[in-house]
Amino acid sequence: MNSGMITALAALSGSLVGALGSAVGTWITQRHQDRRDLLGKQIVRREALYSDFIAESARLLVDAMEHNDGDLQK
Repeated sequence: MNSGMITALAALSGSLVGALGSAVGTWITQRHQDRRDLLGKQIVRREALYSDFIAESARLLVDAMEHNDGDLQK
């Protein structure tokens, strides 16, 4: 092998390693962004559910306090 061929192979392999590293880095970043977005959507959905639960509980508590009968025999 002559030195020109070794230099060319080194340049090609360096380019391939650089491209592969960039592609893997992009893939990992995208994967984490997708997970973060999914987690954010789940948190928003849970917050809405908890908010509805608290609002309904408060409404029922007020209704129970307004209609509290002391004499249950009636």
